[in-house]
Amino acid sequence: MYYKQEVFRQRDDAKFHDQRGYLIYDKKNQMVYNSYCVPRAVCVVAEGKAGTKMTLTAPSRGIAESAYMTTNATTQAFSMTIEIGQDTFSYTQTTKLSSYGKDFSYRCSNIRTS
Repeated sequence: MYYKQEVFRQRDDAKFHDQRGYLIYDKKNQMVYNSYCVPRAVCVVAEGKAGTKMTLTAPSRGIAESAYMTTNATTQAFSMTIEIGQDTFSYTQTTKLSSYGKDFSYRCSNIRTS
């Protein structure tokens, strides 16, 4: 499944995050993969067991980034929890970053109902 995620600031409606990716289901092995890239030379692959609640995490080699990003604003870890209900789809994702010497986590979430 192809998806896009765009995040806009409330105060001025300026876009500050743009993510394009795919959720891939491996039926034989009961795994789900999330592969995505953001336009700052960072790509992530996360994986986890399929189910109605699943946590996908990036393994040690699951994050690729440019030399500049590795030196100045590296992505250290990524995880995403997805819950699929009868009428809902929700996710929470956390990205651990080190930006210019400061470590922090960025977390976002959303719930869709039908």
